[in-house]
Amino acid sequence: MRRRWSFQEKRSGRPVARRAGPFFSPPRSGQVLVTLLVILITVSLVVVPVLLAEWPHELSRWCRAAAAEADLDGDYAQAVAHMDRAIHWDGTDPQLYLQRALYHLETKQWELGLADCDRARERNGDPVAIAELRAQLLQHLGRHQEAVAQWREIVFGGGDVLPERRAQHLNGLAYAQAVANLDLDQALVAVEESLRLTANAAAMYDPAGVISFGRAVTARDLEDLATALSSLNDAAESAAAALEATTQRIAAAPRQDLRGALAQATEMQSMRAHLAGILRQRVGVNEALGHSEAAQQDEQRLAELSTGGQLVAAAPYPLSAAIERVNRVASVLDTRGFVLYRIGQLDAALEDLTRASQAGEWLSHAMDWILDETKHRVTDVRLILQRKHQDARTRAVIAYHRMLVLQALGRAEEAERDAQLVRDLGYEPGEALF
Repeated sequence: MRRRWSFQEKRSGRPVARRAGPFFSPPRSGQVLVTLLVILITVSLVVVPVLLAEWPHELSRWCRAAAAEADLDGDYAQAVAHMDRAIHWDGTDPQLYLQRALYHLETKQWELGLADCDRARERNGDPVAIAELRAQLLQHLGRHQEAVAQWREIVFGGGDVLPERRAQHLNGLAYAQAVANLDLDQALVAVEESLRLTANAAAMYDPAGVISFGRAVTARDLEDLATALSSLNDAAESAAAALEATTQRIAAAPRQDLRGALAQATEMQSMRAHLAGILRQRVGVNEALGHSEAAQQDEQRLAELSTGGQLVAAAPYPLSAAIERVNRVASVLDTRGFVLYRIGQLDAALEDLTRASQAGEWLSHAMDWILDETKHRVTDVRLILQRKHQDARTRAVIAYHRMLVLQALGRAEEAERDAQLVRDLGYEPGEALF
């Protein structure tokens, strides 16, 4: 068929090359290659510098993750090796030096740990975290006065901190002073203030009830009502006994000034609220199980615990929170007991250390429960096992301190039982155990 000429062709009198489409002509192969090269060069100019800048940081993160894995396995020497490589790739992050210092603490390379603390400080790391770790390292090196000075710097360094953190810092200072056998009157003031800030009468006088209550709440959250009820029964029995003991202790105490009387009233209110919280939870569990008569009995007991028609009941908390509450109180009681031992108030020291020891036993039970419940739901329980190892050391330290008190009281047989407990937990009783 004869091709028809376009209007433009008719005007010019010559044919015009046809376009492939209404808007563009097909590109030549050379133009395509040039375009691709321009795009490639542009992308390279943007991406390659970013990759070069980020690649060392990424390698450092991989090494740090490997160190965390070794930490969970308890292989702290390997963790140090991984952190060496992490720092090789990124030597600007102060947290890397602080983490390596923590691993040096575990491998007993305390001088190297101090050097890493200094490097972290030079790179503007967290000053409080660095000072806390330096104090521990100095204690292990036997440089106790420097450790005390480091804790003083933390406590009196200024800045607003949460009461919980301040309680920990005061406890750290008092404990360092007790280990150093230095400024013991000041140490007692510091640990008393730490205990006041911790302010948990239930955890102090009834660790069994607190742990059992926390276990019950966790079991109820997991819809295990049988375990919840069994734990609440244990908690209620323990809390009732603790409330009775607190009532008798306060009644037998000498007349207090206003401040002392207020403190006693607060203790009583806390212990009543502790029992009320347990009973209220048990009402709910019994109702869910169809035990209406048992629920009504607890409702009656709750009415008896109310004052002027008002009932204050402790809010429910999971087992993890119960563990933290008891652990904080046990730590402060251990410190106060050790300070009192240094001062020579042996009977008071023994009372505190016995309470701390009982709390440690219940913490051990709690970690066993968590392990038993968790192993069916997660595949990696190393973090729980690591916490159990840390708690075992804490129990060993408390037992060692109580051993010292019992020896000073001439109760050799009981002291030897505590010494054996320290060994059973994997440690040797001695001045290096703190």
